[in-house]
Amino acid sequence: MMNSENIFSIKYNQEIPDTGKLLIAEPFLTDYPFSRSVVLLVNHSLESSMGIILNVPMHQSLNDIITDLKGLENIPLYRGGPLGEDILFFIHSHSHIPAALPITNKLYLNGDFDIVKELLLEGKVEPNDFRFFLGYSGWGPEQLQNELKTNTWLVTEEPAEYIINQSPKLLWKNILHNMGYKYKLWARYPLVPSQN
Repeated sequence: MMNSENIFSIKYNQEIPDTGKLLIAEPFLTDYPFSRSVVLLVNHSLESSMGIILNVPMHQSLNDIITDLKGLENIPLYRGGPLGEDILFFIHSHSHIPAALPITNKLYLNGDFDIVKELLLEGKVEPNDFRFFLGYSGWGPEQLQNELKTNTWLVTEEPAEYIINQSPKLLWKNILHNMGYKYKLWARYPLVPSQN
């Protein structure tokens, strides 16, 4: 049986980060936009890492910034991170989108956005087949490794369809539940207000 000290300790789970894996913020991280965040690593090496925060909604919709889509129902837009906030990113599971970059064997980053717009406007794909983000998160040499050593993140992975179809509002909590007993307790920790 796990003793109570181990149950409540906040400690990195020793999973190795890699492209396609998820970083799960420890419950007392209050830095916006990383508080209770789930970050998809879209690129990872010893020199640098790049990720997209999956669960921080923006007040704008994609239709607000892409006027060609005004005729469609509002498509949610998320804050992918504090860097490059004027750059649009999207993830999806459509391997046929030209220039899409594989993250895993069923999950892709970006691709020809003109084709995506056309498919959306013609109703050939559903808006909820995609997640759209402004900005990204980045780490320099050894920065992510240092954050892992200070127990800022857990590392895990989920199937592509789970990442795209899961409610962003519940994503952090549900992934912790999927990770088992100790992490279910993390999901119940009270939210500490951000200092921002």
